[in-house]
Amino acid sequence: MSDRGSAVVGSLFTITASTFVLLSILGLSLSAMNVLMIRDAAIAAASRTALSEAPNQGQYLMRRLDSDLPQLASYQVRELDAEGLVGFKVLSQLPGLGFWQPTLSEVRVYAAEERI
Repeated sequence: MSDRGSAVVGSLFTITASTFVLLSILGLSLSAMNVLMIRDAAIAAASRTALSEAPNQGQYLMRRLDSDLPQLASYQVRELDAEGLVGFKVLSQLPGLGFWQPTLSEVRVYAAEERI
C-alpha cells in the first residue's frame, strides 16, 4: 500500500475519532448544565415550600422542569419530609451524545421549615 493511501485512512480515522470525542465532551457539558438547572429548580421549590403556611410547590417544580429540560429527558419528583425539614428528590435520566451516555442522576434538596 502506498504512503498516500495510508495517509487517507489515517486522516479518516483521526477525524472520526475527534468527532466522537468532541460530541462526548459536548454531551457531558449539556448534561452538567441540565443537572444544575434541576438543582436550581429544586432549591427554589424547597425554599418556597419551607415558608410558613405556604402551599406545596411540587407542581411549580414539575412545570419548571418541563419548561427547562430537553424533551428527551425523563425525571421523577418525590417529596422529602424530615423533622423540621422539607425538600424534594429528583431522579433524572438525561440524553447524551457521542460515546458518553449519562447515568441516572439524583438531586436531593432540603430546606428548614419556617415556624412562627
